[in-house]
Amino acid sequence: MSAEKPQFTFRKFPKIRRLPEEEKYYHKQHQKSLLDCIQVGQIFNISEKLDGTNAGIEVIKYNNNFDYKLMTHNFYLGEKDLDLRGFKGFAEETLIPKIKTYLQDTLDGHFYFYGEWLVPHQIDYQDNMWNHWYFLSFYNASPNIIHREASLPDRQIIAEEMNLKMPDIMFDSEKRDITPEFLNDYLGKSNATAIPNNGEGIVIE
Repeated sequence: MSAEKPQFTFRKFPKIRRLPEEEKYYHKQHQKSLLDCIQVGQIFNISEKLDGTNAGIEVIKYNNNFDYKLMTHNFYLGEKDLDLRGFKGFAEETLIPKIKTYLQDTLDGHFYFYGEWLVPHQIDYQDNMWNHWYFLSFYNASPNIIHREASLPDRQIIAEEMNLKMPDIMFDSEKRDITPEFLNDYLGKSNATAIPNNGEGIVIE
């Protein structure tokens, strides 16, 4: 007998907090913050925060058949009959076939792929950056597994296997005694903007 088919369940892309907010949140929970972890030698990385539109794909594989829904940060596209400035067509023509190929040898399950659909917003990027989807996160919500966001090394493997673009990694190393001033040095750095180093920000994890 097959396991029960998973049901579509809207899941937002995890919130990215500003650094002071992040520090305050974890200290309030009596947990180590980002800077606490870095300062005791935990490996971390810095990637560019792209200024586009958050766009995700929820996928259910059941009895080797695939169902999917496209989403923004707040709702499924089908609920408002939107194409998210071209994302719907790009996803159906390019991303869905890649996802089906990637998942074809896996067990049935429930999966989320999140990314940034880069269309003009506030930051001006180089022409070759536009109208691409940049892979940000993968979450496996299948039954009987530990549910968590994929780590950067795992995401890099997924991106390579699926031939997906990712935001640039600016720093990836073990380094002690990191200060907010060290992190501030990376703010705005970008090889992707029309005017060099005019980026929106960075993501630290």
